Amino acid sequence: MKTWEVNVLIKNGNAKIPHTVHIIAQNSFAAKQQASAQYGSSNVVSIPVEVRTGSNYDPAPWMKNF
Repeated sequence: MKTWEVNVLIKNGNAKIPHTVHIIAQNSFAAKQQASAQYGSSNVVSIPVEVRTGSNYDPAPWMKNF
């Protein structure tokens, strides 16, 4: 499985605030479907982009000292 990064809008009072979320899925289509199911299709504002090794994303920062 791969990790995908998607921008979504989250409602905060009367405003919708953009957030970046990470989704674990086999491909970009599945990641988009998962984001649409969780946040609503009208709130998904970007296509999924794969998070690759060497990026600044750390899925387990608490494991660094091991």
